[in-house]
Amino acid sequence: LEATFRLGERLNGTTGEGMTSDRSFDVKIRLLEEADWWPAVVVGLQDFVGTGIYGGEYVAASKRFGPLDVTLGLGWGRLGTQPDMQNPLTLISPRFETRDRDVGQGGTTQFGSLFRGDYASLFGGLEYSIPEFWTPLGTVDGLRAKVEVSGDRLRDERGGYPANTTNLRGEVRSRVNYGLQWSNGWADLG
Repeated sequence: LEATFRLGERLNGTTGEGMTSDRSFDVKIRLLEEADWWPAVVVGLQDFVGTGIYGGEYVAASKRFGPLDVTLGLGWGRLGTQPDMQNPLTLISPRFETRDRDVGQGGTTQFGSLFRGDYASLFGGLEYSIPEFWTPLGTVDGLRAKVEVSGDRLRDERGGYPANTTNLRGEVRSRVNYGLQWSNGWADLG
């Protein structure tokens, strides 16, 4: 079980002027631990206690193959704004078709929105642990290369969440992100 509390500052989407702070609470539960023949499987809820602006749910599987870690998941809500597929849970019940986009006042649990919406999005990532290598400045160890495909279009970053749902200007140009992460071991807690 992992729990995260976030406090973020953002443009006030209700008035379009000034900044406002937003608190959110996330939880991730590991359903299955990784083993030789199967991946770790988790289910997560983002901003499910709060305003719901960053609300999203996901199911993901992750498996390590030597220095390569592979993750594949399916996201709803904020994580399901890339319309990859119809929400598969609508096969169980039509109540999963509609997701309430009303912004709460914070501190309330929004169970009625969990895993709901017209669409669900695929997301995934690769993380490669680069072997130690020498440079003229010394040996580099703990470097990881990452690439991910996101299911979040960031549609609500600009344009006034949730009032404006058309002609929003804040959508991402690419759902692929990449980068390098370096941990020198001094503060590595995990």
